[in-house]
Amino acid sequence: MTRQSAQIYVISVNDAHQRRENVRAQLSGASVRWEIIDAVRSDSAAVTDLLERCRNSKKWHKPLQAGEIACYLSHRKVWQKMLDDQVERALILEDDFQLKMPIDEILMLLHEFRSDYDMVKLHGKPKHSRSIEECLHGHELYGLHQAFSVTGITVAQWVCAKAIPRLMVKAEQIERPIDMDIKHFWEYPLTVYHLIPEVVEEVSVKLGGTSIQNRKSSKTFRQWLQRWSAKCIYYGNCIKHYHR
Repeated sequence: MTRQSAQIYVISVNDAHQRRENVRAQLSGASVRWEIIDAVRSDSAAVTDLLERCRNSKKWHKPLQAGEIACYLSHRKVWQKMLDDQVERALILEDDFQLKMPIDEILMLLHEFRSDYDMVKLHGKPKHSRSIEECLHGHELYGLHQAFSVTGITVAQWVCAKAIPRLMVKAEQIERPIDMDIKHFWEYPLTVYHLIPEVVEEVSVKLGGTSIQNRKSSKTFRQWLQRWSAKCIYYGNCIKHYHR
């Protein structure tokens, strides 16, 4: 099989008709191949099998929810598809995305950067970051930025094939939600940048709320303490890697 330079994968629950219409409306003019990947459902056997095993994670301050595990498995499904399709780079989207410029312009912009990286997040505005590389696209200056703290939410990321083996190894034992794992990029290790200004926004509220992942739950004092301790360790690592 000939290796493809780029492709687009969209994670979507198979009965989310409004979201799929939103996807088709935005990607119908794309010059590269795009494909909707059925999300793993939170009531699937695969999620049920993992629920008890993931319940007492030492890296997350509360029991993982079925929706969080399903979201992680959905991304793992796409990573495997990247390997199967022999794609060098892929834009991985969740179905609640909203493009802020035409899709082909986004892909063209991403190909203009020459920096070495594993993943570029296209959504999110980190409070503190430093520029790694800049390029002028049209009349706007865009930059790849290293964030002090990588933002959560996995609605849109540009992923290189060389990162997939590390992502897959980490996914063998799910201990946090997928976006929280990527925030701990040094554990893989991964080089993760942000594209600033962002070119994709998340619009789940407009589309009826989150269909893949739900993180609402109450916390016990022990869970609160575990979270506080984890935050201290996390920000210590952020400082260490930001000032390298």
